[in-house]
Amino acid sequence: MDAELTGEERAAYTAVVKSAALLRRAVEHSLTDHGDISRVQFEILNQLHGAPEGLRMHALADRIVHSRSGLTYQVAQLEKAGLVTRESSAGNERAIVARCTPAGRALRDAVYTEHFSRVREHFFGVLEPGELEAITTALTKVIDSLERETGALDA
Repeated sequence: MDAELTGEERAAYTAVVKSAALLRRAVEHSLTDHGDISRVQFEILNQLHGAPEGLRMHALADRIVHSRSGLTYQVAQLEKAGLVTRESSAGNERAIVARCTPAGRALRDAVYTEHFSRVREHFFGVLEPGELEAITTALTKVIDSLERETGALDA
């Protein structure tokens, strides 16, 4: 396979990478300004909000696509702030389950609307009808390919 990208391939790759980085920056500023939390911390609170029974740390890392060591650090910061608790799983003492506290739920709820209004403004709001479906279809193929490769590497 030829390693050189075509002009069209280079433009598409650059557009994906740059748009993701700029969107990430915009929402990170919003989260910092409105909740004094990082995007990763918001994603942790958001995932735990949707799982009242809590999530094992490895499952949480997989859901937010974050390293396990980086996740441990971020959850520890949230725990120090009283937003998350961690405890051993009832069925497996070695497994750690993270749960959102009432304060964590309140913070997530407080920044949720502003966070997603920024996403809507800078992502959904600039797309024409049909483009969202095309982007979703295309990027889902990329995600599936990368997850298959990652799964093969982790096995």
